[in-house]
Amino acid sequence: MAEGNGSVIRNFQTIHLSAYGDDLRHAVVNDNDFERAQATLQSLPFLGLVDRFDESIRRLRIYVRPFVRDFAPEEFAPAANATPERAATLSARIAEIETALGPDLYAHLLEQNRFDLQLYQQAQQLFDRIVQAQALLGARDFR
Repeated sequence: MAEGNGSVIRNFQTIHLSAYGDDLRHAVVNDNDFERAQATLQSLPFLGLVDRFDESIRRLRIYVRPFVRDFAPEEFAPAANATPERAATLSARIAEIETALGPDLYAHLLEQNRFDLQLYQQAQQLFDRIVQAQALLGARDFR
């Protein structure tokens, strides 16, 4: 997480959704970048969440069906990219990380990723609203 080591572990999603720029080695996002990332999130034609993979794939099938009739998302099984010894739930994986890092470094990690954590909460809320809307519309709303 040292300055100049890139943005992979510091607000990575916010940086990319904000269209930060080409040189990510020294990327440090601010409130304006976060606002741009939020706007991008809201404008995406499709939104899926890795921790809700099956539900996201069902939504992707509905979204893509009008354009690609032979789309077979079952080919993208989550097990193909899973670590066998990894904890089953996101909360358990986070607890493992907190234990491994210790309280001070874990707090620093959270601070370095505060925009991503906020963005993720918003993505979850948006995903829930879209799923609820699809259920009410009978899957006609493809966003």
